[in-house]
Amino acid sequence: MTEYRLIRSRRKSLAVQITPQGEVIVRAPNRLPLPVIEDFLRQKQDWITSRAGRAREREQAVQAFHLTENALLPLRGKTYPVTLWDRPSAGFDGERFFLPYGDDAAQKAALTGCYKQLGEEYLPARTRELAAVLGISPNTVTVGGAKTRWGSCSGKGNIRFSWRLMTAPDPAVDYVIVHELCHIRELNHSPRFWALVERALPDYRQRQTLLRKAQEHPVFSF
Repeated sequence: MTEYRLIRSRRKSLAVQITPQGEVIVRAPNRLPLPVIEDFLRQKQDWITSRAGRAREREQAVQAFHLTENALLPLRGKTYPVTLWDRPSAGFDGERFFLPYGDDAAQKAALTGCYKQLGEEYLPARTRELAAVLGISPNTVTVGGAKTRWGSCSGKGNIRFSWRLMTAPDPAVDYVIVHELCHIRELNHSPRFWALVERALPDYRQRQTLLRKAQEHPVFSF
């Protein structure tokens, strides 16, 4: 059986989590017997092995990835080469990314700022366009650096996207935007919520697949 870390709490259900580094974490109710937990894990063994293996492969790819001259970076479904220059910040001219010479940490920080700026230029405007089509009015639309979610929506209608969304293809970007806009009407993941999403984007499941694919690029983990 795969090694795992057990975390008990007052929760009522049993769940398995695979971290980005490939660690298996099991979350269980305080008094659930260990044999029950391990039987559950045996039933999930193939899924756990597959997901953990893929996570470790992604982590290795992230560690091996370096922002060298002509490395390819994703932006809205296309890839663009890198050119190194003698400036402290990063830039993008529509054909290539420009990054400063220096160590990985400085380059990644500069690139993060560049993606965030590109996101601020594109995502709020695109959100307003789709909101008008759907007849939904968000309050504010901002861009941050969340790693665990593409976007979020508050009860006040404030939408926030991760700059990492800019690494995904446009159809996937639109899906995340529509997803968050629909939360303004249904702040949950109930059948009514998914019906709203499907009404707007009948192919939303295919777009979800594009999102998962985008997460495989090392830039997503910066």
